[in-house]
Amino acid sequence: MPKVQDDWPEWLREQVGLRYAEVRHDPRLAARFMSKGDIVREYARHLQEVRGEPVTYPKIKAMLEALDRGYADKTDQLSFALYRHRHWSKRFRLDPFPNGQAVSIEGRSYRSIREAAKGEGVSPETVRRRIRAKRPGWSYWEGTASGPAR
Repeated sequence: MPKVQDDWPEWLREQVGLRYAEVRHDPRLAARFMSKGDIVREYARHLQEVRGEPVTYPKIKAMLEALDRGYADKTDQLSFALYRHRHWSKRFRLDPFPNGQAVSIEGRSYRSIREAAKGEGVSPETVRRRIRAKRPGWSYWEGTASGPAR
C-alpha cells in the first residue's frame, strides 16, 4: 500500500481506511465520511488551488490507492466524478489523451498521436506512418518523460 503523503490536507488524512460499512452505525465517524466522488473533487480543488499543480489521472489514482478503501481507479469513473457538476467541468480539465506517446510535428509538440492527428487534421494512422517513414519534421517527442508542456 502506498504511504499517505505528508502534504495531504487534514480532511484527506482522516479518510484513510474509513469504510462506509464501518461508519454508518457510528454518528461521529459517519459525519466525517466522504464518498469517492467528493474526495476526488476536493482533492482536485486542493491540487489546483492550494498546491498550484495540474490535475492528472495518475495523481488522483495514487491518492485513491493510498486511501486503502478498495476504490476502482478507472479513468471513466474519475472523469465522471470530476465532470458530474457543470461548474467542475470548466474549472478542472483533465488531459483527454492521458496515456499517449508524445509527438513532435514540425516544431509543434503534442501529448499523443491522437491529439497530433486532431491538431493536424489527419487520421492517427497517418501520423504513425509518417513517423515510421521518418518524414522530416515528424517524430516521437525527445524530451522529458512527462512529455511536452502545454
